[in-house]
Amino acid sequence: MSTFEIPTEQEFDEQFLSLLTGVPAIFPVDPTDDGNLNDVEKVMYAEQRLKDFRARAKERVDHARDDLRAIARDHKQAELASQRSSAHPTTQAHEAKMTGMRQARLATMKANSELEQQVYRLQGELERLQQELKDEEAEAVDALELDSDILRIKLYRDMGFLPVEENGAISKIVVLSQNSQDARTVEVDDGVSDFKWSEKLWELAGR
Repeated sequence: MSTFEIPTEQEFDEQFLSLLTGVPAIFPVDPTDDGNLNDVEKVMYAEQRLKDFRARAKERVDHARDDLRAIARDHKQAELASQRSSAHPTTQAHEAKMTGMRQARLATMKANSELEQQVYRLQGELERLQQELKDEEAEAVDALELDSDILRIKLYRDMGFLPVEENGAISKIVVLSQNSQDARTVEVDDGVSDFKWSEKLWELAGR
């Protein structure tokens, strides 16, 4: 029978507080983060970490459900055994065993529910952060009186192409897949023609 551990209430509150402040401590620290990630990269990183967390949580929930099924089988067997002849353990012994199994079953169901609630809670926070980012982008466009460069970058983002600036120049493009949640980073190559470069980006976006 498999086992699992659930974060304590204090640990989960600390993780939730960190998520609210923009540093999702429930996930491993991004080894490439030098403290200068922009909002888009933070959201993308949080999305990937959330996918990983949900996969791990699903695995633990599946284990919990397997435990629950095993406990239910043992409970049924104990119930049948309590009706057997006197050569078998006493009714009191069977009743004590079944009581213990019922308690274990309730504990497993509670743990399963708590894991699912954590996943839903994190998903809600991620959606809130994404909405805040969209609102900030809209405010930035209004504040700059619809500056053409800002509009062009926003258009690229809406199409799934996120330019990344380094030292005042665009050094790479993050391409969001139109058919999945995947994202790919492509280094800018000045030696490639605009036509070839456009073809490559659209090919990645269509995967």
